[in-house]
Amino acid sequence: MKFCTKCGAELCDEAIICVKCGCMVGNTPLPQSKPIKVKPPRPPRANGEPSILLVVSNFVHSLALAISLFFLFLGFGDPYVRSRLETEKVLKEEYITGVSTYFNLDSDIIIIALIFSGVALAFGIISFVMTLLEKHKFERLFTSISRLTVSIISFTLTFILLCL
Repeated sequence: MKFCTKCGAELCDEAIICVKCGCMVGNTPLPQSKPIKVKPPRPPRANGEPSILLVVSNFVHSLALAISLFFLFLGFGDPYVRSRLETEKVLKEEYITGVSTYFNLDSDIIIIALIFSGVALAFGIISFVMTLLEKHKFERLFTSISRLTVSIISFTLTFILLCL
């Protein structure tokens, strides 16, 4: 058993500092501990990852565009369903008038396609703006421009078909 030289408190044999007064016991220096290396936290998206909002926006854009194209092709109708007599009648009409009525355009379905095409265009614009605001924008800028272009073309064609 050891005793503190300043206050006389009883200490265990391994003690370096007195528990009662806080003084060093004997001539033993404090053991040197290894410095702890703390890594600074990395900034978010330091390696060029897109933000979660951009990923969600691109997903919604792609989904809306796919649904729009589905309804666009559905709105054309199936030209091969016509009977042979009806086809001959239509071909004769086309020959006389010079106007093709080969496709059955269903305007209600084309309106649905126009709505989804508008949603795709809106999310294409949002994705483009978000790409411009990001730090690593040039890596994804071409993709964003192409998405926006496809959305504009899809919306324009759907609108033209609706006006026919």
